[in-house]
Amino acid sequence: MTDICVQPHKDDHPALPALRLCAGCYYGLRGHIKALPRLHADLGGHLSAPAVVTTVSNGPRAAQDGDRDPLVIAETRSPINPAVAELRDQIRHDLVWWTVYVADQRGFKLPDNDLRQIGVWLWRQIDWIAASLPAAEECPPVMKALAGRARAILQPSGAKRIKIGPCREVLEDGPCGGTLYATCRAEDDPRPSAIYCGECDFEAGPESWRRFGRDYLKEAG
Repeated sequence: MTDICVQPHKDDHPALPALRLCAGCYYGLRGHIKALPRLHADLGGHLSAPAVVTTVSNGPRAAQDGDRDPLVIAETRSPINPAVAELRDQIRHDLVWWTVYVADQRGFKLPDNDLRQIGVWLWRQIDWIAASLPAAEECPPVMKALAGRARAILQPSGAKRIKIGPCREVLEDGPCGGTLYATCRAEDDPRPSAIYCGECDFEAGPESWRRFGRDYLKEAG
């Protein structure tokens, strides 16, 4: 087994013992699989957000003297946001697909058809995924992309995403290696602002920002 992470990096990243993923990719996969059922549920609150659909059609009269039919541009509002519906379907599909794949490979019984239970079941199989070459190559980018797309939709246009710096969380097998971001939301947005890591499970709400900032700067210094 190679001692280099199978995911693409600018430089070679050493894989964790007996695994094919480095610490950052391994804990990133843990965080993304853990978050996806919750993100799927959060997206449900955005399904009814109206989406404007623009259609172009010929006008009511026929062409005259060889001219083109006049075009009519119409805008209608769909009661269901298709982008949100498609992403929710994709999240469910991919979590179920990987659950079936792992269960088939390992001879395990499938969990109940509940996305939260599916997420918990798959999360418990991460060590096997990270040790299997095909799964370690294919699963992490899929889960990362789904989580990223979901967070992009859930983040309102009035929110600001600020890059803070390297994550300083110490995980079971060493430093995280991810990047910290702060999402600052508008005052009328009911969801809280947060500092979070794009790879591990770390998240800090506004009530702890002062203490977090003091500790973060102390460690950086």
